[in-house]
Amino acid sequence: MKYNELMSQILTISCKLKVSQSQAAKLDATMDAFVQALNWVNQNTPEKIVNAVKLQSLCYYEIRARFGLSSNLAQQVCRRVAGARKVARQRNRPVKEFKRGFVTYDARIFSFRQKDWTVSLTTVEGENALSWPLATTSVGCWLALTPNRPP
Repeated sequence: MKYNELMSQILTISCKLKVSQSQAAKLDATMDAFVQALNWVNQNTPEKIVNAVKLQSLCYYEIRARFGLSSNLAQQVCRRVAGARKVARQRNRPVKEFKRGFVTYDARIFSFRQKDWTVSLTTVEGENALSWPLATTSVGCWLALTPNRPP
């Protein structure tokens, strides 16, 4: 096995998305539902549970029904609560209330189309294609970092 097959690196590019008022409202609603779900799971499951799969088995369907989150967003809620509990346990502290700030997206609920430079994100109201205006340096950086990118 080659060395580069064993190692993987995650790189993050931060940028602003160009959104309409209706898209911004959908993203805000998703962020609100996500943080409400985080706090609900943390408050309504035993604090000793730090395993995301166990949390998911206890409250996945309730998260989906109560907060209107997609399947993968509901799973992200469980992962995030489990991770916060693990850190809190190591520091011998309780998990504080989750604050509105960001939603965790992965490859199943986020996609990028290089053809028209749009990003698709799953929200509580379904998928939304958003324009992604990037500076030339960001575009070059993204292209250089994605050897298996679509044509």
